[in-house]
Amino acid sequence: MATPKNKTPSKTSYTGYSKFKKLPRPRRKGHYITGSYASPKSTNGPSQYRSGWELVVLEYLDWNPQVVSFEYEPVAIPYISNAQTGKVRHYHPDFIVQFADGRKLVVEVKRQDKIMDLMVRKKTEAGKRWAEERGMQYQIWSNHLIFKLKELNEGVKKMRSSTAKKANTTKTK
Repeated sequence: MATPKNKTPSKTSYTGYSKFKKLPRPRRKGHYITGSYASPKSTNGPSQYRSGWELVVLEYLDWNPQVVSFEYEPVAIPYISNAQTGKVRHYHPDFIVQFADGRKLVVEVKRQDKIMDLMVRKKTEAGKRWAEERGMQYQIWSNHLIFKLKELNEGVKKMRSSTAKKANTTKTK
């Protein structure tokens, strides 16, 4: 099958969620880590993350017992990008998270030094308005929180691997 001139074939493909099938390893796109993450909590299928930070958030949402479900880039929120021309563009927040207590949260993952960028501020204003109209909260998760989530993820992974090793040791006795 021929590939159009401007399109490159995808190197990673997703075969469906299964705890027995291993997904393709994350790969770098420029200086960003990209890949596919499957979770039974994801209501819109596997997430095609475009940064290592998004992967950290996906792992956190996946193991957190307070998270019932989440969606990755589920909506397109219109915003005016140019006030003079009235140009309307669409913003896709990274996550919508449903918690066990009924709360819904719209999450944008963004570097701290980018938060005050004019375009990011316009998207944030549109995202906050959109979330508020639907009874949701809107938050930007930046460097400090992402690093804490990464530490939590690593702790959970260590705990799970030590629990699995103990279970295997008990079975062999």
